[in-house]
Amino acid sequence: MAILPKRWEQWAYGLVGGCIGGGAQSVTTWMGMTAARAIGVNVPQLNFKALGVIFLTGVVTHGFAFLAKSPLPPPSSGDTEKYIIPGSQRDKYPRK
Repeated sequence: MAILPKRWEQWAYGLVGGCIGGGAQSVTTWMGMTAARAIGVNVPQLNFKALGVIFLTGVVTHGFAFLAKSPLPPPSSGDTEKYIIPGSQRDKYPRK
């Protein structure tokens, strides 16, 4: 059973979401450069190694941007609400 404080769960969700957004933006940039090359614009030819570097750069920069905005979860307000990570059927029903 994995229980996380709600504020940490929301913070981690935002961090992962930012990193995914950075990776998606990088792939879009790579596709745009490939399309520009196809229509005759003079841009360097990219391979999958370059895509990997661009992808990691996007993930890291978006992750750092999120951390700059929210370095840690907000302080606890005293609310002890817990969040049970979905996927465990065993945790849905209390044991008798």
